[in-house]
Amino acid sequence: FKPTFNLGSSNIELNETLKSKIAAFNVGLSNREFRSTIEYSLSRKGRMGLKGLPTDEQFTDVQTEEVVVKDISVVFDEIISKASGCDLVVKMDCEGEEFNLIKSLATSGTLGKLNVLIIEWHYTRPTEIENTLKDFNYQVFSQTLSSMDSGMIYACRRENKIK
Repeated sequence: FKPTFNLGSSNIELNETLKSKIAAFNVGLSNREFRSTIEYSLSRKGRMGLKGLPTDEQFTDVQTEEVVVKDISVVFDEIISKASGCDLVVKMDCEGEEFNLIKSLATSGTLGKLNVLIIEWHYTRPTEIENTLKDFNYQVFSQTLSSMDSGMIYACRRENKIK
């Protein structure tokens, strides 16, 4: 979402030490490429994803945003090729799309090239994600947050030593 992207870009610019090492892109990630128009709320910017706004809340500042979505495996393979020899840590918070993303990374084999994943899951119990990570030799630690419809997964590949 453009308003969120602009806010993030402004925050990156504040970090003199790291801003030259960060490349930000105003795209969403999924298991395929597409464009979509999605409802967005600036006051609740962390509450919507590719499925739009949650139906269990009322929003007073709804607008629509055109979003470009790219295939995560293609994007991550580009990142991996540019980061040769570096440990790769992924923080994923994508309001329900994490199931498609992990499945796509597994199918393409890209999941086996990452070192650490920190995944916030939403709406559906994460058993499928946990099992997929274990299949790729990750040590998995998982917790359900108090809301019971979300939680965190922390996963580290067993044969990798983070520097």
